Amino acid sequence: MLVRFKGSAAIAGLDDLEGALSRYKPGQQVELLVNRSGTETEVPVKLGEYGSPVSAEGAAQALQAARLAELRQLVPTNPVNKVAVNAGEVGGPSAGLMFALETIDLLTPGDLTKGLQIAGTGTINASGEVGAIGGISHKVVAAERKGAELFLAPEANAKEAAAKAKSMGSSMKVVRVRTLDEAVQAIQTFRASY
Repeated sequence: MLVRFKGSAAIAGLDDLEGALSRYKPGQQVELLVNRSGTETEVPVKLGEYGSPVSAEGAAQALQAARLAELRQLVPTNPVNKVAVNAGEVGGPSAGLMFALETIDLLTPGDLTKGLQIAGTGTINASGEVGAIGGISHKVVAAERKGAELFLAPEANAKEAAAKAKSMGSSMKVVRVRTLDEAVQAIQTFRASY
């Protein structure tokens, strides 16, 4: 995990990273302080090209990294509440939306789904934006087989998901979501229709 550029303040997010990168030029050698398993280590990096404003992809390119993600920590108001995610065989970021919804359900009063069978997919970023995924048709088929009544799909995948559900003769409702808030609202609206 990137902590900071040597001689700079700690980096808490993409805005801080953009500020730190603005002090350097592509091709310049920099020293990064990274945290690896609790140990802070200096890592020399020759900066690559990046655009302005700096995107997560541009920052990853500048730092010669495969991918860049922000690490966020949720602190429940009641310390007794804890969430542990056992992803099992789930691989990749496409379960991000559903993990986030389950976390909300566990840490807030009431039952978000009220026992309804809800499925969905999508990446999720630190701002709560839901991103596109690959293989949406396969996920719709799996959700239908499990008896899902509602399927939450990222905006970029929603048409394909709805078309797949229709081609199967499914009664499962497919709803497009752009954000985590929209996903929660979609569940609440669907729940109210019962």
